[in-house]
Amino acid sequence: MTFTGEPELTDGAERHLQASAAQPRFHVEHAVGGSERAPLNLWRIVHLTEQPDRQLIEQFARMWQSPWLPEFVEIYIRHDLHIGLTRQP
Repeated sequence: MTFTGEPELTDGAERHLQASAAQPRFHVEHAVGGSERAPLNLWRIVHLTEQPDRQLIEQFARMWQSPWLPEFVEIYIRHDLHIGLTRQP
């Protein structure tokens, strides 16, 4: 699944939507791999910035160092899939 960060678009109700400048636009490619017993969340993201953004790099470095799922994945599982999560030590 690939999501592209578009600066503007028109929704199904013909409303014009424009991206905020609060964060850089980005493209995301989601994929899965591994097995049922050892699943892998394979994804990559490209931020559309003029030059490398040290803040973004540091944020993703912190996220990759965590042993837990990224926060947005946990939110999706809890709120959209209605599945409870319990962290194990």
